[in-house]
Amino acid sequence: MPMGVLGFALIAGGLVAMFQKGSAASKMRGIGFVLIILGFAGVGTSMFTVIGVGEIGVVHAFGRVDTASLESGIHFVRPWAQVEKFSIREIQFPGGGRVETMDALSREQMAVDVEVAVRYQVHQQDIVTLYRTIGGHEAVEAAVLNAIRAGVRDGMAKHGIADIEFRDSIAISMSSAVQEKLVTAEAGVEIATLTQMFLRKITPPREVAEAINAKIQQEQLIETERFAVQVVEQQALQRVTEARGVAESQEIINSTLSPQYLMRQYITSLTEAAESPGTIIIFPTEGGLPILDLNSFRGRVGAN
Repeated sequence: MPMGVLGFALIAGGLVAMFQKGSAASKMRGIGFVLIILGFAGVGTSMFTVIGVGEIGVVHAFGRVDTASLESGIHFVRPWAQVEKFSIREIQFPGGGRVETMDALSREQMAVDVEVAVRYQVHQQDIVTLYRTIGGHEAVEAAVLNAIRAGVRDGMAKHGIADIEFRDSIAISMSSAVQEKLVTAEAGVEIATLTQMFLRKITPPREVAEAINAKIQQEQLIETERFAVQVVEQQALQRVTEARGVAESQEIINSTLSPQYLMRQYITSLTEAAESPGTIIIFPTEGGLPILDLNSFRGRVGAN
């Protein structure tokens, strides 16, 4: 019962008590006076309402809903009317940093456990329509939570069990499905906007999880072997490049050598060797490779 209606009832009861006759008339007038004061106090307080920051109010009385909502601040309202308040801030579900764990089916109809947390915001401009079609804050919240649960399951059903490693893609599908569910069937109005979707974890059956882990390990092993092959190929290519460089340099040297150049280098080497003491020079001959000690040769020549 609205406070204003209760206040009017107290005033009426007080007036009745004030006009009582008989031996208890004085006592009844005292009670009536108190009831009248309480009634006026109730009516006075019911004529004003305070809408807090981040809230919006909907005024209704006797089955009729005002078309205009009340924004933050102090407002005068009819004493017999009630004000339903809604939060228009971002709301996290579930609260307290927790996650909602629910079962879902993949595209292959395989059961998985999904852990999600979402943030949503009620549409301020449609709050009057939402109250008419759905109800108060608790009813709107229940509708949002049902849409979240249904949308998460529908989003998971679009993906196969092998896709669970692509969580971002699955989260996008779930967000789209939830937003589609957040539309009222009666008025076609969006109940709320899903601002964020947090897909914390997808847990497949134990057998599937073991198969996925084995697949990941095999892929890592293949990647390691592929890298080793690339290293060997690079090393072989490096050796081929070095050999090609040596061959090209030899070809350039051979193309520049001539008998006259070789004879000049030979004479120059002999001259330098003769000037160095203790040098042994090997002379090729038809009979072998005789060794000539230039120091001994000089000594014999000097003795003669």
